Amino acid sequence: AMSFSADGQWLFYTACGEPDGAGSCDLYFSMKGDEAWSVPKNIGSPVNTAYWEAQPSVSADKKWLYFASNRPGGKGNMDLWKSRVNIRSDGFPVFSEPENLGNPINTPGNDFSPFIHADGQNLYFASDGQIGMGGSDVIRALFTDSGTVALFNPGFPLNSPWDEYGLTVSPTARWAFYSSDRDT
Repeated sequence: AMSFSADGQWLFYTACGEPDGAGSCDLYFSMKGDEAWSVPKNIGSPVNTAYWEAQPSVSADKKWLYFASNRPGGKGNMDLWKSRVNIRSDGFPVFSEPENLGNPINTPGNDFSPFIHADGQNLYFASDGQIGMGGSDVIRALFTDSGTVALFNPGFPLNSPWDEYGLTVSPTARWAFYSSDRDT
């Protein structure tokens, strides 16, 4: 799973079983330079732990990094988390202690594959714990100005009785791409 910043200068991705890893899978970062990308680095603590951290999604304003993890302190097997991003003088990011996205987004099941839209208000993710059509469904969470979260299941034809996940949406919201294991 990879996520580029809106300006194309940052790249976050998941790598598993690496020698410098803190857990089974960790998040890594690379920054675009004048002529090449920097050598990827494990973003370390407090985001990476001895548990599974994966599926990064960086906000368009580069202020938040969303990801999935099975770390303690969540509601279920896999939960969605976010970490505030601060930028050092050399342009590299530093991360705050991750916050669990909590109710109503996380469930006792698996909530994973986050994608924060360029508008910063719509978070798309996959869940097998939300009411859906079967398997994991793509869910849209709308963060309102009042601080509440409204959840929407787009239903059929996006979701099916099989597993849907990995949704990304174009900045104009005209196109969306996702994965499914449905029979075609």
